[in-house]
Amino acid sequence: MKAYKSKKTAALLAILLGFLGAHRFYLGQWRGVFYIPFVIYSLLLAWIEAAVFLTCDQVKWDEKYNEGKTADEVARELASIRVASTVVFPPSRHRAIELSSTVAQSHAYTGEGGPNLSLLSNARFFKWFLLINLGIVITSGWIGGIGFILPFIGFAGAFLSLIFAKWLAIRAHDIHVIDPNQTLSVAEEYLYGIVAELAGKAKLPVSPEVGIYDSPDMNAFATGMSRSNSLVAFSTALLEKMSPNQIRAVAAHEIAHISNQDMLAMVLLQGLLNSIVLACILPLQGIRIVNWFSDQFSVAIEFFLWLVKTLLATVLTLFGGLFLKAFSRGREYRADAFAAALVGKEHMAAALQTIAGETETAPAGQLSYNAFKISSSASFWELFSTHPDMHKRIQALHDNTYLK
Repeated sequence: MKAYKSKKTAALLAILLGFLGAHRFYLGQWRGVFYIPFVIYSLLLAWIEAAVFLTCDQVKWDEKYNEGKTADEVARELASIRVASTVVFPPSRHRAIELSSTVAQSHAYTGEGGPNLSLLSNARFFKWFLLINLGIVITSGWIGGIGFILPFIGFAGAFLSLIFAKWLAIRAHDIHVIDPNQTLSVAEEYLYGIVAELAGKAKLPVSPEVGIYDSPDMNAFATGMSRSNSLVAFSTALLEKMSPNQIRAVAAHEIAHISNQDMLAMVLLQGLLNSIVLACILPLQGIRIVNWFSDQFSVAIEFFLWLVKTLLATVLTLFGGLFLKAFSRGREYRADAFAAALVGKEHMAAALQTIAGETETAPAGQLSYNAFKISSSASFWELFSTHPDMHKRIQALHDNTYLK
């Protein structure tokens, strides 16, 4: 029986040993030999493939590389094979107890008897993110000392946007933040109460701030630096047009984004993409500088380097944007599943169905925040959209695609 092929292991191999084709050999693909003669180009290609692996839908990955089987199914099959082998070769009592424990742990991981919310979090993403950045620092050494500070340069702007995210969102939407210490209306008290309740269920360390903003479109979003410093905001149209159960489902969806630290994950991924672009662009810029101050300055070389740099930056930025959008679509599916686990699948699906019939659009000043809201205008091709098609999200809930 073939061992399970993990997309995260493949991505790590692509980052660290991609120039040798190690990730392709791991996936059982002999074409990895073609990576070896072209080290620099293979390294760039491997980094792009690593991003493709990490943003690939888990179901599609398993269909392509694991014959449609999940990691748990492979683990249970292996456990069954071991158990069957004990009929011919009876184990010691100690080994039998150890084997039973392994099978029990496998069932516990799949969340039999209830959804396993840990499978919907970004915890493993953050661990792999650190390893990938280590790989970038190591493999960027070939461009000189500056290669070791690329991640810091790439992440500077991304982290600044995260630090001021909540303040900027409040200003852009003119959000009325509910103060629980003041006299509240019935609607404010209800809204604050359900967010606090769901935050407790999701085991957030602090209940998020709750806000309301005026907008004709039914929408909501979560923002903030961390699980301890966040805000959930609802549009007036959503509060007016949705039923209490649907509002609760939307609140659970936004709580899921906070619990999974999706805002931080998006910033880290953007910073990672920035670092990769810099790692590829800076060497070319260095050669241009050398050419500028050379006694034998060449216009042809300058034009060639400028053209290659421009094309490379354009292509990497385009593909980086596509990877970021793919990750964003995945986090929406996971937030839907997380919310379904908290309030019920039927309520989450009903909320999405109501939003799907929305005809109003957000004011121009709020459009830049659409990527962080529960609903965003879909592009002609989903590939360029930060949100999946609403009907696909509803179908994913009915099929338990992400809620295991």
